Amino acid sequence: NIAGTNAGQFQPVCVTAKDRAFTLPAREGTSCDRGSDFNEHECVDAALSIGGKLRKGKVMVGAWGGAPNACSIEKRDKAIHYNKNGEGVNRGSFNPVCKVGAIKATLLPAIKGSACAAEDEISLEDCAAAAMAIGGKLRDDTFKIGVFYNGPPGCFIEEGNKAIHYGTDAGSTNNGFFQPVCVARIVEATVLPNFAGTKCTPGYDFTEQECLEAAKAVGGTLRNDQYLVGDWANTPSACFMEHGDMAIHYGHRQGAVNNGYFHPVCKPGVIEA
Repeated sequence: NIAGTNAGQFQPVCVTAKDRAFTLPAREGTSCDRGSDFNEHECVDAALSIGGKLRKGKVMVGAWGGAPNACSIEKRDKAIHYNKNGEGVNRGSFNPVCKVGAIKATLLPAIKGSACAAEDEISLEDCAAAAMAIGGKLRDDTFKIGVFYNGPPGCFIEEGNKAIHYGTDAGSTNNGFFQPVCVARIVEATVLPNFAGTKCTPGYDFTEQECLEAAKAVGGTLRNDQYLVGDWANTPSACFMEHGDMAIHYGHRQGAVNNGYFHPVCKPGVIEA
């Protein structure tokens, strides 16, 4: 009888949540981004997988004004809650439980001064999920939030141990040991032949931030997992790939001349050769 109603004597057996879960900090106002909430049936498995507990064998289900919407874990005892109040606001006592990877993100290289463009910054609420989806980790199960003068503003991971951070100081500067986590854009790119003198038409160069995703989209690779940035005289300026191994480079020298060993990577348009 598909219309049957559980009178309370039976425990339904359901498919477990397929999405990986993580928790946001128990801070006032934190909640999962739209689309990254677990539903009521998924909540218990998702929360149990990251340390949540059943209080007296039960999930706490209600419609509270002071808890985040949907799935969460109470900070004091890790009790799993599901809030049906869509207008609920976290008062700081709950860790929202969210799906990993709701936002497609990309990592910028750990070089001095690198940071996301303003339009590609990831919010505090989305940072942990976005960063975990591309290899970030919670150091000691903690999402590091604060003022980091030597790190980039916004969402980033430490290059060595991949610890996820969110820098709240808009004026901080990356000292080269951190990788900004930015929104990944759909990129169209053109590869020019590796002839002496080939370069992108003025106005069709990618920026240093855009280069990594653009070059990957047309077959570029990271040599020893590194994005090569320098000031070379015998390469194209801006974004290019080396002919032999398609290693992605970014050259800062204006007026540099391609010696024929490199493929410029350009925005689609008229080419200059």
